[in-house]
Amino acid sequence: MVGDAETLLRLLLMHGSGLSLEQTVLRAQEQRIGKISAVALFKRLRSSEAFLRSLALGVLEQVQRRSEQGQWPGGYRYRIIDATIVKELGATGSSWRIHYSLRLPDLY
Repeated sequence: MVGDAETLLRLLLMHGSGLSLEQTVLRAQEQRIGKISAVALFKRLRSSEAFLRSLALGVLEQVQRRSEQGQWPGGYRYRIIDATIVKELGATGSSWRIHYSLRLPDLY
């Protein structure tokens, strides 16, 4: 049973990290996070748009407030870094690695 926002967020993060719904509910049961079926989790996540939107907006508001003040937690400069591989279709297709980074809050 998903009884609170923290449990729902944990399940969402597990599923969002690439686990299937079945794998997510299995790990949740193993870690004693909650007991729910894959179908019930799907329905719960599908109906959680408002919760996730408010969560994201809250985080963005905090980031904006801190960036306007020029203060970031711990006085650190933050950077978002991502890397991915793009492959062409077929057995002889080429592969490319794409890396990029953005500084926060400037986003450059």
